[in-house]
Amino acid sequence: MAEEGYLTRDELARARAERLRLVRDPVAFTAPHFVERVRASLPRPLPRRVETTLDAALQAEVQGIIGRPARARPQRGHP
Repeated sequence: MAEEGYLTRDELARARAERLRLVRDPVAFTAPHFVERVRASLPRPLPRRVETTLDAALQAEVQGIIGRPARARPQRGHP
């Protein structure tokens, strides 16, 4: 990240000295396809922060529907 200009020398030194604690996150991304599409559209070098408007509740609902067997999914026009 330092080579790409995202970190200053001081930030790099602090990062190298920091002890990492790894934690497995079962839900790293709510919508990985959305994240990849946004990343692909960003200018280079990548900005440090990006804000988007993903509706996480709607995304979870859609993923739940898609994950069901076809016969258990709501039919078009029916709840």
